[in-house]
Amino acid sequence: MSSNCSFAPNGPFRDAVVGIISAVANMESVRRGDRVRAGMARAKAQGKHIARPPLPEDKKRKIRALRKRNFSIREIAKEVGVTHVTVLNVLK
Repeated sequence: MSSNCSFAPNGPFRDAVVGIISAVANMESVRRGDRVRAGMARAKAQGKHIARPPLPEDKKRKIRALRKRNFSIREIAKEVGVTHVTVLNVLK
């Protein structure tokens, strides 16, 4: 066998295989997104709630109360059990 074999790990065959695998992965990603959107549309048509549930009012009140007591955003998040982004959204 010669040293310039077309199956070399850095040759054109490898590039072709990587290209094919990449194309298949991309195609599957698009198909998965289509299936998710179709499922969400079907659920919505059936009257099902498809978004995250809203934050309970008691947690919102606790966030506002802790902020009035000068707790930091991250301290509030840790105390209430939510992310700091959720705290910021409640305080808007």
